[in-house]
Amino acid sequence: MSCENYNEKYLVILETEIMELIPTFIDNRRKDIIAIKEAIKSNDYETIRMLGHNMKGSGGGYGFNYISEVGKALQEAAESKNIQEANKWVDELEVYMQNIKIEYR
Repeated sequence: MSCENYNEKYLVILETEIMELIPTFIDNRRKDIIAIKEAIKSNDYETIRMLGHNMKGSGGGYGFNYISEVGKALQEAAESKNIQEANKWVDELEVYMQNIKIEYR
């Protein structure tokens, strides 16, 4: 997938007031990806659910609405014990994190 033409999914426009918080937020989502992949390997649905729930709640607050959407999908996949769906969404999150472009205003 090429990111030369950023669509709305990958372009995130944020207020400069939260600029200092964003590197930690991004780093934590990358750690979440690793943790979710490990949880998928061991069928640890509770960890997947919890991490998804946390992303659902925090993503929009930081201006990353798509992360909230993925978090909700991960939470629902875990609640229904659908490992294939959890795999799909963690892969989506990984692609998103590799391709986001952040602009500050």
